[in-house]
Amino acid sequence: MQRPRRGSGLAPSAVCEQVLKELFDLYDLRGTGNVQLDEFVNTQSLVRALIGGGRGRCGGGFSAGGQVHPPDGTSDAPGRRGSAARLVAAGARVALPFGMELGAQPPPLARTPSFARQADGDYRNLCTDVRVGLTYDDFMRWQRSMSESSKQSGIAQRQRLMWLVGELRHMEDSTGRIGAWRRREAALKSFEKSVKSASSMASEHDGLSASISLLETALQDAHDAIAEEEAAMSPQERHLADAAKAARLRLAEQHQIYLSDVDLSSTKLERAIKAASGLLSEADLAPHLLRLAEMRTPFELSVSSLAGGDVVVQVSATESVGQLREKVAQMLGVRPYRVQLAHEGGALKNDREMLEDAGILSGNIRLGAVLAAADKFLDMSMEELFDCAIEHKLFNPEYCKGQMEQIKKGELSEEACRERFLPRLRRLVEEAEERRRRQEAADQARRQREEAVARERERVKAETCAEFAALGANGESDAAEARRERLMAMSAAQDQKVAQMEELRAEAMAELDVIVPTLEEATEGLRRIKLIDCQELMALMRPPQIVRTVATAVCILLQMRPVKTRGDENQFIDDYYSPFKKIVTSDRTFVSKLADFDKDNISPATVEKLRPLVEGGELIPQNAKMASVMAMHLCNWVLAMYNYHFVAARVNPIRQSLIQLESEYAELKLRIETWKGESDKLDIERP
Repeated sequence: MQRPRRGSGLAPSAVCEQVLKELFDLYDLRGTGNVQLDEFVNTQSLVRALIGGGRGRCGGGFSAGGQVHPPDGTSDAPGRRGSAARLVAAGARVALPFGMELGAQPPPLARTPSFARQADGDYRNLCTDVRVGLTYDDFMRWQRSMSESSKQSGIAQRQRLMWLVGELRHMEDSTGRIGAWRRREAALKSFEKSVKSASSMASEHDGLSASISLLETALQDAHDAIAEEEAAMSPQERHLADAAKAARLRLAEQHQIYLSDVDLSSTKLERAIKAASGLLSEADLAPHLLRLAEMRTPFELSVSSLAGGDVVVQVSATESVGQLREKVAQMLGVRPYRVQLAHEGGALKNDREMLEDAGILSGNIRLGAVLAAADKFLDMSMEELFDCAIEHKLFNPEYCKGQMEQIKKGELSEEACRERFLPRLRRLVEEAEERRRRQEAADQARRQREEAVARERERVKAETCAEFAALGANGESDAAEARRERLMAMSAAQDQKVAQMEELRAEAMAELDVIVPTLEEATEGLRRIKLIDCQELMALMRPPQIVRTVATAVCILLQMRPVKTRGDENQFIDDYYSPFKKIVTSDRTFVSKLADFDKDNISPATVEKLRPLVEGGELIPQNAKMASVMAMHLCNWVLAMYNYHFVAARVNPIRQSLIQLESEYAELKLRIETWKGESDKLDIERP
């Protein structure tokens, strides 16, 4: 036990100090570092009887009736050495701790939390606060005063005091009442505090149930202390038992008030009856049990649908909304997920909510039902769902077979299995549908282009044939010469187009030869990313700045939205690492999407967002490699996409010119072929 700070001027002689400390511990009943006034007076009587000394200021009614002789060889009193009987044999008339006495006079002081007021002693000088008791410094000052007035030597005083402490400890070991007293005091304080808290809670709105629960807990703790008190304390000290009895009556009254609440649900009423069964009699509980049975009686409930039909189902207030939904769905011949229920109080969305909690207590409530659109995934059986998952490579057949076996054995419910993998299956099916739609759109666009080319070819052929026929109106010899000159002119124009295309191709290849090796290297780096590389990157609890920068650049290229977080200056900043980490861990096709990225359509706004990261020197593959291999490959890919954008910006005009030249070349080629064909026909027709 930690002592209060002691001044050197108040401490007793060094010979007896340690013994007096132990004596102080024996009389510190509460364990608070203070000795109660009645116990202090008893201590003074015993010490003066042992070592002698003046009366001090302790009063005249508490002195020992005779000199006490401890077993130190200085007394011839009979009795066992070291026994408390020596005190009696010596004629001591003192009150000992624990409410016991060895002599007949004076009467023992009652050991209670209050101070004894049995003498005319002046206690005003003992301590400043009588509610606290005597402090350690005051206790030692009085012992020092008595020790100095004694005629015994320091060694003799110490021996006698050691004997007294030993006898008192022997008595405490045989009774254990100091520990029980201290625990009783702590339990009483805790119980009083709980009662006050419960009283304040009971006055609040909807606080009666919490008040009862708090009092029940406090009573349970008090019962343990009562049992110990009955075994160790005298009847006059059993204050906690009386307080617990009064609180038990009060608790029974609160249970009656709580059970009388008409707004209680059957579940709450059942719990309240069970909790009050140990406090209320069977006669008091009978009306509440009857009320509970009436609340649980089944009733018929009418449900109207928008189609105009009504269905009647039999339910009880203790059933859940989900059970009601299943019954209505069975009557309508649909799956339960399609049935949406509502009443005048609102929609019934929580399947786990009890009907009584939702306000459905009798058949007078009118319900409405709406059928939602059918969901093919929820309409599928588990076998069909697993077949679909295998088709889209979500699970392998062995895993699906094991899941089906668990469902058949009852180890796994269909609802839990659907909730676990259905969202991922939906996403995969939607992605497959989107790819199919894109492919169909691409095929349709290709067919339209082919049809447009075919129409253009027909137009060019018709124009060429018309031009060929128009030159034949000037006579046969002039027409042949004009047709030959026209053919030569078209051939010369064709050769010129070929030369121009070769020049443009060479210029474009000169630009692309710089970036193509970088693109190929970046794409090959993406293919080398393994699962362990992803796990290594995601395992970084505090990723380095280079990793966050790479994640930011990747999200910018993919046009992913950031998450707003607070920065160091308590301002909102864009956090790209959270969405990056989410897509890496959830999307198994993330790397393949990067490899198939549409690099020819990077918007200027995206490039402007990337410019500070690239030109600021924050994206360095060597630095990224020190943190993660995957971060290095992603860094190379980002740099390749960024640099390709500027190369493509220079090559795109060349490409457009090349496309135009190729179109003109194809048209000239078609005209020449058509012209030659018409010439061959004319030669054949000529005799």
